[in-house]
Amino acid sequence: MNRFILFIFAIVMAASVFAQQEINVDKLTFKDGKVFAKGDNKAFTGIAYSGYSSGKIFTESNYQDGLMQGKSITYFESGNLQSVEEYNKGKYDGFVKHYYEDGCIESELSYKNDYMNGISTYYYHDKVIKSKGKYSDCHEEGKWTYYYKSGQKQKEGNFVNGSEDGKWLYWDEDGKLIKEIIFDKGDIVKLTTF
Repeated sequence: MNRFILFIFAIVMAASVFAQQEINVDKLTFKDGKVFAKGDNKAFTGIAYSGYSSGKIFTESNYQDGLMQGKSITYFESGNLQSVEEYNKGKYDGFVKHYYEDGCIESELSYKNDYMNGISTYYYHDKVIKSKGKYSDCHEEGKWTYYYKSGQKQKEGNFVNGSEDGKWLYWDEDGKLIKEIIFDKGDIVKLTTF
């Protein structure tokens, strides 16, 4: 019987050690690049939240040792998701997703070490892709494609360090090729219309 009581006591103590503290952001302070609970000398670990005046949750963010870690979620006052962001040691790291108020996806952005890096996609309100391409250190890089709301291609070409470069093709809403522009680091070299 004593072993059982000791076992239960150990579980309760472990649960209290690993339980995350939840605190309103109004009770946090920022110093030396980290977040602390006001009056506490130890960097905050837990969940920080803020709310609308209606009492509904606006944000919930995970912190570890005073830095954002894991997911940070923002809500519209309706309760629908506004954004989901992934952090590692206080920096964007992973996917950042934004939503329209009705719940439709608005964008999916890929981050690494606080910079947009990787494939990112933007959407029209009706879930049709608006544009898709790759970022490298927050600059468009490589092939990007843009679309009309109908899903038809609008334009397509390459970026180099955030500037249009090489051949870009443009279509009308019916899919007819209407022009071609040759760029050199963002400057137009040649324009052909069809």
